[in-house]
Amino acid sequence: MVFQIFDLTWSAMSEQLVVIISLLVVASAAGVWWKRQQGRVTHTEADISPSLLAAGHWLTLVQVSSPLCSYCGAMRGILSQAATRHDGVAHVEYDISEIPEVVDKFHVRQTPTTFLVEADGRVAHQIGGATNPRAIDELIGLTRVDVEQRADEYEI
Repeated sequence: MVFQIFDLTWSAMSEQLVVIISLLVVASAAGVWWKRQQGRVTHTEADISPSLLAAGHWLTLVQVSSPLCSYCGAMRGILSQAATRHDGVAHVEYDISEIPEVVDKFHVRQTPTTFLVEADGRVAHQIGGATNPRAIDELIGLTRVDVEQRADEYEI
């Protein structure tokens, strides 16, 4: 009588097995999608208000964070070190609730999100999620080249 609780028919077990396998497939697909979103770089034509930037720098790394963000601390360190390695680059961090206009304008849906913003407010790159120091250094280098090329265009 004790074993009657575990006495399942083959069809009931196969239905449970199908449900478990389906859940594993969905969870795996969601994990792959989420991982692919981390460190994704996008380009935009919009600007960020210069009042949110570090004055006196040609480039500001603007980090959008949240209190429960597990990667925000790591990105804070990566971005601060990058700002130290590159002349004229600064790092500022805002809580997602402090800058709702930026969150709405750029459709920020994850933290950390990082913007590489030129002194005039032009957003050079937007990075959704965490990324590595080498990627940040490469984007700073690309942005520097772009800024210098535009400056050369205006020389008389």
